[in-house]
Amino acid sequence: MKNDDASHPLKDIIQSLSSSEKRYVKIELQAKKAEQSALLTKLFDLVEKQENYDDAKTKQQLSKQFSFSNFAVVKNTLYEIILDSLLSFHAENNVDVLLQKQLSYAEILKQKSQVEATQKQLDKAATLAQKYERFGILADIKQRQSLMQLESGDMKIVGEYYETGSEDELQISDFLREINTAKKLAAQTILLAKKFGGLSQAESSNELKKIREHPTLAAIENLQTFHGKMYARTTLGVITSLEKSIPHSLENRLALHEMFKQHPHFVPDKIQLYTGNLYNICVTFLTLENISDCEKFLNLLQSETERHKPAFTEENRALTQLRICNLRLQLCAHTADYTSVKNIVDEVAEIEKKHGNKKLEEFILSSYTYAAMLFYLGGNYDASLQYVNLLLNTREKELRRDVMLYARFLIIALHYKMDNHVLIEYELKNLRYFLQKNFSDQDLGKRFADFFHLLLHDKNKLQKNRSQYLPLFAHTGNKPNIYEKMFDAVAESVVR
Repeated sequence: MKNDDASHPLKDIIQSLSSSEKRYVKIELQAKKAEQSALLTKLFDLVEKQENYDDAKTKQQLSKQFSFSNFAVVKNTLYEIILDSLLSFHAENNVDVLLQKQLSYAEILKQKSQVEATQKQLDKAATLAQKYERFGILADIKQRQSLMQLESGDMKIVGEYYETGSEDELQISDFLREINTAKKLAAQTILLAKKFGGLSQAESSNELKKIREHPTLAAIENLQTFHGKMYARTTLGVITSLEKSIPHSLENRLALHEMFKQHPHFVPDKIQLYTGNLYNICVTFLTLENISDCEKFLNLLQSETERHKPAFTEENRALTQLRICNLRLQLCAHTADYTSVKNIVDEVAEIEKKHGNKKLEEFILSSYTYAAMLFYLGGNYDASLQYVNLLLNTREKELRRDVMLYARFLIIALHYKMDNHVLIEYELKNLRYFLQKNFSDQDLGKRFADFFHLLLHDKNKLQKNRSQYLPLFAHTGNKPNIYEKMFDAVAESVVR
């Protein structure tokens, strides 16, 4: 990588900083010599303000006020100061950073022949590593401690090490093996969930069966580590969700939540998994139509997200905020609350404007889908049409197939309600083509076609034979999800 062009990582790291991180970096810059501090602070400000970084322009602006021989050196200096500042800033909230810091202290003390102080520092690091189950680092600490004992030349100490030290190392190996096995099972299950989305595909059931029957999952309470149990509970939660075993899925997710309640120091350390589990609990309660418990856990998710704000990365906090907005919109659907929709979807738009990227897009588009349907059901057809067009203007490969179906259906219902009859036949052709291309379920396609044909040409027959055509999703064999229930509510509204 060239250090004097726009590919330098300085622009990326500055643009990734949170407001509190920026303040901390500025304080560190102010501690430098006056001339260097002014130069680096100015460079920081110039880079921060540019949406599209221009290296040549930045160099030219900086040279008007300061003299320097090599711009690449200036950028590298600022970049290293930012990294050092982030190391100090996150040492209080990041266990891994703090452990590395403590081990660095121990190494310096050892080089200064401060044997007793080194041992105390290593003991301190070992206690922290044990508490947070950083067994890989703990193994390294134990090796450092044992090496110091062997180097001491005290045969009593050496003898004690051979009696107890090797047992500690074996136990650490067992813990690591347990955690890695459970983590691998969780990763495999999540990959299958993303690949298949359910057990309708035969090939997924055999793979999940092998995971389910793994000894690690058969006796979770016998596992010795928090992380081992955490990954095992996560795995069972996903499997039972895929199997549509909603009560068992809820049981595992609540059990995982209880684990975090009993070991609260792991919450900041595993904040994304912790809040993700709270989100899944809310979704499960919604599926069971238990609104009160959903609201209870949603309030907890909101308060915990705020309380543990420093533990989040900017992107993960944005994702959690989107999940909260998504849940609030689902609650609006369940409770027929159409007045709160605008404020919620405005929050989503702000998050998209500030953080929008591929990782967040699924929740952003899902929120806009809920908004389109809720605005429709609340009678705000103009707002509904705005969000439907936003969805339809998204490239199909970036939009879930079912979401695209709802959007195509909804735009026809909107044109019908708004008396734009000249556009209905055009959109109906698009819908038919979309169904043929994307859905193997011919019955669903036929039901849609029959429904719209009667709606446009013989509405009286459709009203008299309502039970034959509505609800549209009652004939799929599965209990309709919230999207499908809203979809059916839209269909009912155009028949009335």
